Amino acid sequence: MKPLPHVRNDIFAGLVSAAVAIPLAMDFCMFAFAALGEDYFADGALAGIATAFVVAIVCVLLGDKTTTVYAPRITTTFFLGLLIYGLVHSDEPMIVGGGVPLILAIAFAIVLLAGALQALFGLIKLGTLIKFMPQPVMAGFQNAAAALLFLVQLGNVCGFDRSVAFTQVPQHLASIKPLSLAVATVTFATMWNAKKLLPKIPPIIVGISLGCMLYYLCRLAGLGSYLGPITPAGRARL
Repeated sequence: MKPLPHVRNDIFAGLVSAAVAIPLAMDFCMFAFAALGEDYFADGALAGIATAFVVAIVCVLLGDKTTTVYAPRITTTFFLGLLIYGLVHSDEPMIVGGGVPLILAIAFAIVLLAGALQALFGLIKLGTLIKFMPQPVMAGFQNAAAALLFLVQLGNVCGFDRSVAFTQVPQHLASIKPLSLAVATVTFATMWNAKKLLPKIPPIIVGISLGCMLYYLCRLAGLGSYLGPITPAGRARL
C-alpha cells in the first residue's frame, strides 16, 4: 500500500492531467467539427470530453502503468477535420442524401479502422520508421497545422456573435469586440510567461483560469456588450 503522500501526489497529478487534457480535447474536437457548422460545436466539445475520459480509462484497464498523459494531438485533429470537410463538400449522391448523420458515421468508421491499423503497426514495430522522417518536413507540417488552428479561431478571438471564417474577418472589422481581443491577449501572454511566474503549474491551467476570471469580471462589471459570447457548448448547456 502506498504511503499517504504518494497517494496525495497521484491524485493531484491526475487532476492536473485532466485539467490539461480536457480543454485541449474540447477545443480540438470543436475544430474537427468546424466543417459541419457552428450548430455542431457543442457536439464536438461533448465528444472531446467523452474521449478524454474514455481513452485514459481504457489505457489504464489495458495495463498501462506509465506516467503518460493521454491528450489529443493537433496533427490528428488536422486530419480528422480535413476528412469531415471533404465529406461535407462531397458530390457523391449517397453522401449528400445521407446528410450529417452519414458523414459522422463514415468519419467514426474511418477513425475506428485507423485505430485498429495503429495497433497493428505497434505490434509489428512499424512506428520505428518515423526516425527516417526529415525534421524540416515534420516541422513544416506541425507549424502549418498550428497556423490553421489559429486562423480558424480568429473569429472567436474577435468576439463575433456568430461563426465567421477567417477569410471574412476584414469584412466584419466593425463588429470586433475590443474586450474579447484584450481577454484573448491576456490569456495568451499569461500562458507564454506562466513558467516564469508559476513554474509548478501547467501554463494552460494558469492561462485558462486567469482568462475566464477576467472575462466574467468584465461581464459582472456590465461590459458584456464589449465581449464575445461563451462557447456554443456552454450556450447549449445553459
